[in-house]
Amino acid sequence: ADDAAHTAPTPLVAAPFDELAIDPSWRQLIDLPRATCPSCHSKRKFLCGKCRCVVHDDILPPVVDLPIDCHILHWHSESYAKSTALHCKVLAPKRTTLIDINHETELPAYDPETTVLLYPTEDSVLASSLDLSKVKTVLFVDSQWHSSKMILRMPGLKNVPHVKITNQVTRFWRVQTISENCLATIEAIYYFFREFTEGVVPPPNYDNLLYYFKLQHYIVQRAYELNRKVFPRKPEYILNPTHAPELVPQTTKRTRDEADDASGTDGADKRNLKIRKRMPKTAFGT
Repeated sequence: ADDAAHTAPTPLVAAPFDELAIDPSWRQLIDLPRATCPSCHSKRKFLCGKCRCVVHDDILPPVVDLPIDCHILHWHSESYAKSTALHCKVLAPKRTTLIDINHETELPAYDPETTVLLYPTEDSVLASSLDLSKVKTVLFVDSQWHSSKMILRMPGLKNVPHVKITNQVTRFWRVQTISENCLATIEAIYYFFREFTEGVVPPPNYDNLLYYFKLQHYIVQRAYELNRKVFPRKPEYILNPTHAPELVPQTTKRTRDEADDASGTDGADKRNLKIRKRMPKTAFGT
């Protein structure tokens, strides 16, 4: 973990994550059974969304040191079982704050001189152009697209300037139809900090922000490869498909269950997710 923390970040390549300095301990989690959360006693795969903690305390994740405060605005109707925002809270606990919001939430009085909101609007400026000495807090939206518009209209965000990152291709397994540049929340957070600290010497490394994302990506890939199934709505998503005549564009129940395991979803969560499965996904996290 120490070697990964001090290694300069490397660009993503065609095989995602292979060239990133991500702590290798994620491999120890791949085939572990669900464990009991020490706080609420729920059975979870890797993380407990309710308690915002790991459930396998014998394999602790790396800790990422962020340069500024990271506040994630999580829309109340979104399930933490589907959200990658939880990854950031667990991996960078000192600087990350998860804020559950709804229509009536009164947000903190953010100072527009020291706060920015990652959201692509006409007035957005690139994260790489920001003054590192002035920005103290960055806000991220964790919701679906239709909810993100409501969040932007909240009074507490009215005067907060917007920033954006350069276009990146998502590797998120929850397919949306808006654009391949619509990222999962943890992807957006990762790319923001890479670009925000561009030019800093020595270059900080935020690769471990993708620790759980890489783990989940691997499990989803493996589930579809082993079951020789085409990924729904995005056949090219699977990196090493089994080229067999019986490949068909649907999933089996086993495949769906293994993919859900990658997110730590259990029975109650699955029933709740069925209600929203046809809704468009967000650019900043589901």
